[in-house]
Amino acid sequence: MKEDCMADFQENYLGTNRQEEQERVRQLADDPEVQARLTKIRGEMQENIKWKNYLIVAAIVAGLLIIVFKLLGILLVGLLYFFVYRPKKEQRNAYFAKGGKNNDDLYAEEFLNPILQKIFPKANLGQRGSLPLQAMKKVTPKSEKYEPFFFLSLGDEQDTRMCNLYSSHTETRIETRDGKEYAKNVQVTDFVGQVFSMQLPVNFNGQLRVVPTKKTLVLKREVQDAYPGALPGEQKIDVEDIQHNENFNIYCSDELSARKFLSPRVLTWFDEHISQNGLCVYLEGNKLYISLYTDNFIFPTPQTPEEVDGLSIEKEYKELRKQLDFLLNFTKVFQS
Repeated sequence: MKEDCMADFQENYLGTNRQEEQERVRQLADDPEVQARLTKIRGEMQENIKWKNYLIVAAIVAGLLIIVFKLLGILLVGLLYFFVYRPKKEQRNAYFAKGGKNNDDLYAEEFLNPILQKIFPKANLGQRGSLPLQAMKKVTPKSEKYEPFFFLSLGDEQDTRMCNLYSSHTETRIETRDGKEYAKNVQVTDFVGQVFSMQLPVNFNGQLRVVPTKKTLVLKREVQDAYPGALPGEQKIDVEDIQHNENFNIYCSDELSARKFLSPRVLTWFDEHISQNGLCVYLEGNKLYISLYTDNFIFPTPQTPEEVDGLSIEKEYKELRKQLDFLLNFTKVFQS
């Protein structure tokens, strides 16, 4: 079974015929119906950007009118609301009532997803999806608010998935102004990057976590920042190679199964990737989760009219293919 899954992975993904794939994408780009649909999508995205900019300008104008003209300004703002803002707002409501989408959904579902399915017919991409919150908590630093988005599923036998993730918490800090202390709530970023998940061809007994560590500048003490330490039912174990122990901490509920899984090849993979990024791994049963702190998000939605005008199938295909190659090669070590 394990060999069959690996063969399927190699044949369908890593060994994809790029010339045939590129030809399918080219045909998609040259299709008049597709071009007409993409022109419509660009137009909708431009209108969404205009509306966002309109709201910003309207808020500034309303504030200035009230500041400068006081009561008269409030009256003017009321008139502008009823005769200018409300009709435009009703138009926006009608757009969404007819199935209109915001730019995040238009870009992911209407623009990128058809390109993705030319590469992997069973794949799917959208702003909403499913990755267990409890698993995310175990592969990312401790946080209060988790905001996953841009979910990509390859539709393969390993059920390979990924998403962008932003997590944060609120801290109360004391500021001093004019000799007085004031409490201020500040949003602190905990994680910016991607979370991957896949189903392994073998079942792991219990659970295993591999957490990145680093040394403090002054005392050279090993710390793992805000990543969870030993959880209930877990124990911390070391491996024979000192270099491995310096790069990450290993927690598991079954030491025998953990040492069997942590082959020299897998440990070397951990060293290579953890040294470049904050990488954390969580394995339970046959489900593997990996977080990668990249400090950026893949495929950010275009924010300006110029970025929307610059969208093209060929350009997005190249970027999508690059990200897919990274994902597939990144997780390949766990396929064998």
